[in-house]
Amino acid sequence: MSNNSFQAFSPDFESHQKITDFNNLQLMPGTEIAISVVKYLNYRSGGDYFICSDVKPGSGLGGSSSLSVNCVNTIQYLKGEKWDSKKIAETSFYIERNILNHEIGKQDNYITSFGGFNLIKFNKNSTEVVPILMSKSTLDELEHNLILFFLGTTRKSSDVLSHQLKSIKENDPTIINSLHQVQDFAIELYESLKNNDIASFANVMHKGWITKKKFSSQVSNDKIDKIYDYGIKNGAFDNLPLFIILITVAELFSSNHNENIEL
Repeated sequence: MSNNSFQAFSPDFESHQKITDFNNLQLMPGTEIAISVVKYLNYRSGGDYFICSDVKPGSGLGGSSSLSVNCVNTIQYLKGEKWDSKKIAETSFYIERNILNHEIGKQDNYITSFGGFNLIKFNKNSTEVVPILMSKSTLDELEHNLILFFLGTTRKSSDVLSHQLKSIKENDPTIINSLHQVQDFAIELYESLKNNDIASFANVMHKGWITKKKFSSQVSNDKIDKIYDYGIKNGAFDNLPLFIILITVAELFSSNHNENIEL
């Protein structure tokens, strides 16, 4: 392969971009994010791209944004540039939203690019990232009492978000009120973590999930509700470990409302 040739592999989607030059790169399922980054950043030096994940695509863990952030970060580094976390987040979001037309918010891009625990304030013309400082004992307690479940299903987040955005544009009072509630919950979560109050954190997570389900009928289903209720009935908030479910169908405090405050 010549120095200026490209090829890309995606085992998850069983796709292969055969060896080609920059001008003939094609967007294919599984490799479209990496190729879009290469083309948008005009990186012509060639390379082999192998793209795979430990979790299934569509698991609701922000995998596509994590990939786009890492691709942008890698390419800008290879070009000898020194971008800050905000520029990497904004560029990766632009590629996903405006080039690939993914109906997403930018929270996952910022979460991935900055890392750690942060309060992220999204306004119409600016974004502010405020680090949350916690004691090591609180971090250890939180880590030891989080349980992540894979429920055997995947979905396209765009399907859920399209329904949600439609309701927002129609000024549906239920979803508008729910969005404002979730914004308030994000501040409560911030205060809980800042004050090293894990019990309060768990309670706000619970309230947030109940409210999040009002965003769209596609956020949850009977199976997920039964699993969640089973945990609550068996002392999830009465005894440790905390039963905080990060469900596959949606991330708790994600939304596309630009004025939302997110954790």
